[in-house]
Amino acid sequence: IWGLILKYGSKALKFIALLFILAGIVTRIVCHFMDISFEFNPLAYGVAIGMAAMLAQLVRNESKQLEKIKTIPKKFIFPIYIFGLLIVLFGYLISTNFLIYSIVPVITCAFFAFLILDQTFGKNSPFKFRNNKVLTHLGKISFGLFVYQAILNVLIVIGIDSLDFEMTSFSTKILFTILGFVMSWIVADLSFNFVEKPLLRMRREFKKI
Repeated sequence: IWGLILKYGSKALKFIALLFILAGIVTRIVCHFMDISFEFNPLAYGVAIGMAAMLAQLVRNESKQLEKIKTIPKKFIFPIYIFGLLIVLFGYLISTNFLIYSIVPVITCAFFAFLILDQTFGKNSPFKFRNNKVLTHLGKISFGLFVYQAILNVLIVIGIDSLDFEMTSFSTKILFTILGFVMSWIVADLSFNFVEKPLLRMRREFKKI
């Protein structure tokens, strides 16, 4: 579907990205009123897809906004990092209103987009993640983190439901967050060492041919 959008809707990509973001928010609100879990609805992830499309277009077109982001003063960057990290860690946990809960992904995705831009192009970044060994390792296994975390999160939700835990309770949300992160890291690490690395070696062999 995204391939067709890029082929036939590239001129209206910004508008399409906004539609995806809106669809993601509306889907989560509808799921709330229908009392069903949004995790199983692909449209609920429209926010992330739309934000990623806007980020890609911003970089590809070398827009004026990108130049402004590159030169944001250091005194503003650190507070943005702190605020964004707090929302990522606690946004869902402290959200009691379903409208705020549905808008949290907009803030988190915008923060991740800013993080990518600042770490890649920023001239006043207080630090660069690529200089930290743990974070660079997470970068190496990031493909596995993206691929497996959604699957594992669904399995964790099913497991928690089967144990009759209340998903809306604060302690259960904390448990879900920790389990999701740890399991995603372990599986992504195994995948990187036993699947992706061998495939990368095979790619180098094909290049020689």
